[in-house]
Amino acid sequence: KGLLRYQVFLAYGTAVLGLWIALLSKQDELVTETSRFISPNICNIGIEYFPAVVIILFGLYAAFLVIYGVMTFDDCKGALKELEEHVREAKAELKKKGIIT
Repeated sequence: KGLLRYQVFLAYGTAVLGLWIALLSKQDELVTETSRFISPNICNIGIEYFPAVVIILFGLYAAFLVIYGVMTFDDCKGALKELEEHVREAKAELKKKGIIT
């Protein structure tokens, strides 16, 4: 059947947290190794704010999915008539039983 949604989020969260802890534990080595390409200040800031960046990127991804879903949403004209018919049938049944007048 698959994982539940909270289990997927926990798995991703655990992976991100593990990666961040690994980056923090090797922060000094990473800064010295990448100092040829990236300034040490930028590298330190990137490592320290890694979880915040991941959360922001996840929020942007979620917002994109919502906007895309709204833009591509199809109307179901047949479903409206079917629903109205169900409501009429339910009202008739309730009137027949004397629950509503």
